[in-house]
Amino acid sequence: MYNAIIVGAGTSGLACACFCKGKTLLIDKQSAGKKLSIAGNERVNLTNLADLNEFLKAYVPNGEFLRDAFKIFFRDDLLRFINTLNLDIEVENNKVFLKNSNGKILVNKLKNFILNRNIHLVENEKVIKIEKKETFIVYTSRNIYKSKNLVIATGGLARKKLGASADGYMFAKSLGHTIIPPKPFETPFCIKDSLFENLSGISLYVQIKYKNKIFSGDMLFTHFGLSGPVILEASCFVKNCDIININFLGKNKDIFFKELEKAKSIKLLIKDYLPKRFINNISKKIPFIEKNINQVSKKNIHFAFELLCNYKINVKLCGFDRAFVTKGGINLKEVDPKSCSSKLVSNLFFCGEILDIAGPIGGFNIQAAFSTGYLVSQKLGNLPFTNI
Repeated sequence: MYNAIIVGAGTSGLACACFCKGKTLLIDKQSAGKKLSIAGNERVNLTNLADLNEFLKAYVPNGEFLRDAFKIFFRDDLLRFINTLNLDIEVENNKVFLKNSNGKILVNKLKNFILNRNIHLVENEKVIKIEKKETFIVYTSRNIYKSKNLVIATGGLARKKLGASADGYMFAKSLGHTIIPPKPFETPFCIKDSLFENLSGISLYVQIKYKNKIFSGDMLFTHFGLSGPVILEASCFVKNCDIININFLGKNKDIFFKELEKAKSIKLLIKDYLPKRFINNISKKIPFIEKNINQVSKKNIHFAFELLCNYKINVKLCGFDRAFVTKGGINLKEVDPKSCSSKLVSNLFFCGEILDIAGPIGGFNIQAAFSTGYLVSQKLGNLPFTNI
């Protein structure tokens, strides 16, 4: 008999286990922290320097749900905990990353921290069914476990190749909860475009315009389309079939024309901004790319500007296989924000991505996972962070 069983050893499950008191089992159908270990290309964007209100606004439309969790465990608490693990951080554009380390090291340190506190960690054992009688009964592929409290921290559907599944939703529904239909979030674009052919692996700094919003950052060409921070950020706002405009040079029309006069030709203007492979693709669309600008018609110059600084594409979002986050999940109307406990079933808790909370890139989702995981731990038989 356990005081608590935590089903799911992703970011929020690991965070919850770090601070639980009493006999606790953390169980996962695969190795712990698989998604966290590769987050941010293994650099792990832990959190963000945005203030509390900016943080809450980022999780449109459900950010207010996190206010109580952030009151007891927010950015400074997370970074202090990371420091206790002897890991350093660095800041880039308000985003806080691991420094001189990686996600695999972080996961190993979290696992060691948990094991040193005598938390029982079971990996590669699939939970098949959960029942609630006088206690929770958790049936797995190998054993039957019982517990006074149950935490479902199984995450969402994003990154199925890393083991994401609908198991948590199934368990929650079997216990009476309703699920807001999950949707991919923070998603690359699965786009085929002749301009992007044979560019896989190339990264460019671009500006993307969508309605009245402008996103700036690195865009990565992939074998399936477009990815990178700026695409993932834009994907949180766009829908399939929306039109976006990509500015490969980051120049407005006035600057483009002024610099073109000095450069004498379009190729000389762009050669310091764009890689050769990309210029080769552009050359197929701009046959006058090497001509002296005085020999190019105004119509063709405008065509070149539209191609280089206002390129229109129709959005096609990739699905869960390539998404980084899941939007949707446990209906928040059925969860108490002060404890992340179920309003329907006593001693049942949820934390992390399985909740209907999704934030943009920038450390928001990892912070939410740690904060909700910590909040739940305090309701299971608390071990205040200050005592760690």
